[in-house]
Amino acid sequence: MNAENETPTAEQARIGNLVRKARKDLGLSQQAVADKAGVTRITVSRYENENWAIKFHFIDLVKIADALDISYQELFECIDGRPFKKPLSKRQKAAVKVKQGLDRTRGLATEVQVSLILWKQMLKELQAVTKAYNGLLKTLQLDEETPIVAMEPAQQDSAKA
Repeated sequence: MNAENETPTAEQARIGNLVRKARKDLGLSQQAVADKAGVTRITVSRYENENWAIKFHFIDLVKIADALDISYQELFECIDGRPFKKPLSKRQKAAVKVKQGLDRTRGLATEVQVSLILWKQMLKELQAVTKAYNGLLKTLQLDEETPIVAMEPAQQDSAKA
């Protein structure tokens, strides 16, 4: 709350809601959170009820956030009122590029695996066709050198007659 008009600021309301929701989601009492955070129950209550302008210690808020498994990103988003985006370091940028490269490599590897599977299936089909062709040659008592000539329908009729 502001000392002047006793109404909580938007920042205090966001933090209070975050702390209260996290505590209730975990099914903890204010005392349990206080014990876990190493603060008093009154401190937890003040943050939840947006009544902490009188005595605000950032370290207490961080302890409470840790006890409730609230990420620092969530906490800073509440304080600032907008998504917290810390600029990436050179090392982090390099790691992102490496990860993107690995993702592309995995994608290519998957495509290659799919292609290999398709090639194996085609090879099996070709082997089956070859086996069937060789069986047909054997049945007709022909060798591979003997040409098989397809007759036109008119020739087939005259051959039958």
